[in-house]
Amino acid sequence: MFGTIRRHQKWLWFVVVAVVIISFLVFFDPSQRSGRSRNDQAGRAPEINGRAITPKVFGEAQREVRLLYFLNFRQWPEKDAERAQQINFDLENESYLRLFRVGKAVEAGIQVPDASVAELAKRLVGDPSQFDRFTKEMLIPNGLTADDFERFVRNDAMIQQLSSVVGAAGRLVTPAEAETLYRRDHQETAGEIVFFNLSNFMSKVVITNGALTNFHAAQAARYRTPDKVRVSYVEFAKTNFTAEADKQMALVTNLTTQLREMYYKAGTNYFKDTNGVALSEAAAMDKIKEDQRDRLALMMAARRANDFANKLYDQQPVLAANLDKLAAAEGFKVEVSMPFDLEDGPTNLDVSPKFARVAFSLNATNNPVSVQPIEGEHGMYIIALKETIPGHPDAFATVAAKVEEDYKRFNAYNLARTTATDFIAQATNGLTAGKSFTELVKQAGLKTEVLPPISAATDSLTNLEERVDIRQIKSVLFSLEAGKLSSYIPNQLGGFVVHSAGKVPIDEAKLKIELPKFTSELRYQKQNEIFSRWFSKQVEKANLPLNNRNARKGAGAPQS
Repeated sequence: MFGTIRRHQKWLWFVVVAVVIISFLVFFDPSQRSGRSRNDQAGRAPEINGRAITPKVFGEAQREVRLLYFLNFRQWPEKDAERAQQINFDLENESYLRLFRVGKAVEAGIQVPDASVAELAKRLVGDPSQFDRFTKEMLIPNGLTADDFERFVRNDAMIQQLSSVVGAAGRLVTPAEAETLYRRDHQETAGEIVFFNLSNFMSKVVITNGALTNFHAAQAARYRTPDKVRVSYVEFAKTNFTAEADKQMALVTNLTTQLREMYYKAGTNYFKDTNGVALSEAAAMDKIKEDQRDRLALMMAARRANDFANKLYDQQPVLAANLDKLAAAEGFKVEVSMPFDLEDGPTNLDVSPKFARVAFSLNATNNPVSVQPIEGEHGMYIIALKETIPGHPDAFATVAAKVEEDYKRFNAYNLARTTATDFIAQATNGLTAGKSFTELVKQAGLKTEVLPPISAATDSLTNLEERVDIRQIKSVLFSLEAGKLSSYIPNQLGGFVVHSAGKVPIDEAKLKIELPKFTSELRYQKQNEIFSRWFSKQVEKANLPLNNRNARKGAGAPQS
């Protein structure tokens, strides 16, 4: 294919994806780890579209899926666990689905011209003169080869062509239909908003005799010193591994190039000093290098913590005292935390909430030690339960100031709601009588703010985002008739009332400019929807060996 690609040159090298340096140091081949194929009871490999799915074939599909993920998100899935979990990414399922897509394309007689394959390669990577570099720096360190890339591009081109054939009806969206949808999505509504902030009502709360003690008694669960624990812990500080991390990074022959690419990918204004001033390229690259070294050192600390945890687990029965014994034998120091509760966690350690959750899951009888390393800002931790300290109710005298603050906030909410309700009643009558909303707000001694015109396509509200949720505002405003008031909408800062000023005429000049792109995107979306529905039905009929029946079945044509 590279010969094919080179016949269609005159491209610019426009992408060198920033790669986490650790990926150059750790070889990952999922085909060796989880590339199992599910054999039937007769010991035969499963089939898709009549093709036997041998370990070799399945491994190839896995590598294609990983590459597709990388091209979409600029991260390999095994290094992007949080996002992979959010989108329900399952490497094995997606590999079966990819094989099924390719099989369906072959079954449909899809043949892709070399020029189309070359064009797709252009969009994915860039100038063919740089393919050797891309293979060396991006593919090989992550368990792929040039052959994998060639197969991936051709298969993806076939899948996209299949999507075009199956979803052809989606491209029949007429300009008139597209314009109707554009007008619907971009029809703006004007309005005004009146805030009823708690801060404006706190000072108006009157505290009568006995009010605070009664409030304290009624809200007893709020005023309680929580249960606390103390834990013993061994810290595997990442600073103990920075020297080794430096040695590993020194083995990366093109380290400076990689750092510079990461710098430009993030943007030259992304890296700033403590005063918010953009760092110079050299300073930013130093920071990137330091961050990468820290990540690598933390990974090494995690490996050492895992080794320690395995030895601790092997000492049966697992006892809290075993942590001290093993640490002494291994030359590690055992520290004891200050007492901490579940909500705030240890105040003397820079750790995530997971530390406290794990600590509170321990018990002296059945589960005294956590042998799963816990990540912190400065290292990894293995912990054991040291002491459980039961909580107790707080006497009024010890929490009087907090009770007073809570009492004021509670009653300020009520005052805000009452004030807003009275205003809504008066303003509704005033609007019916022909008065302007601005006049009515002024008469009530309140302040109104003009909302920017809002449409279904609006995704942000300048100067208002910290006080209101854009989705909530849209829901309220679009439900109102022109000239009408909303009910009182409470939020954490108090609440607000919205007045609709009606729809704003669409900017016809802007529509004319944006409609062609909107139409193209709409057709592509409709095509993918049709293909996705079709593909889901095909998967159901095929009964693929997916991990669960709720697995994603119909992700449309890949977004390469």
